[in-house]
Amino acid sequence: MHEDVKGANGSRLTSDLRLVARDTGQFLKDSWDGLKETGKTSCVRVKEGTVTSLKSTDQTLRTHPYESMGIALGFGIVAGWLIKRSY
Repeated sequence: MHEDVKGANGSRLTSDLRLVARDTGQFLKDSWDGLKETGKTSCVRVKEGTVTSLKSTDQTLRTHPYESMGIALGFGIVAGWLIKRSY
């Protein structure tokens, strides 16, 4: 009786495991494809935002060159003072 139960259930178990493995593989493939698409979309969005920011910064620097240099000089002085103070 043990042989009959093992044979019938083993065949059924094997087919069920194959079905689960196939479905799991398809699920993982679909999930991976979705993640790749989300990553590509996020990358494009970040790139567009970066380009927009760089253009805006470039325009501001060209419009106000002396003010920009003054701000950079001020930040440099403050950063140098903080670094010197910490040592």
